[in-house]
Amino acid sequence: MVANQAFQPGVVVPVRILGMMGMVDSGETDNKLIGVIACDKRFENIRSLKDLGAHALKEIKGFFETYKLLQNKKVLVKGFKELDSAIHEYKNCVSLMNQYGSLPKDEFIAKMKKMYPEKYME
Repeated sequence: MVANQAFQPGVVVPVRILGMMGMVDSGETDNKLIGVIACDKRFENIRSLKDLGAHALKEIKGFFETYKLLQNKKVLVKGFKELDSAIHEYKNCVSLMNQYGSLPKDEFIAKMKKMYPEKYME
């Protein structure tokens, strides 16, 4: 979420999704939805990734390219996609969690690897 203030963990904030950043984290697809605080007047004219501006997108990309360097983990940022891709990704994730989210983590990941091998590049 793009914001100009800090939030405590667990705080629920209304967000307007703008798009998505394609990312691979340690060999696993880990796309990120990009959004702004929906009720903040400073962001009321921000309706798309283009509205954020090239510099903000470079900052977001730079953060995610480097945030795991100290853990010696590889992150590949594949680029940004518009709102329709973000909505599709969100709906797919919700559906998968509704179907399989009660599985233990290891079983869930094994199931996802079988169903979506293209999302895992080990």
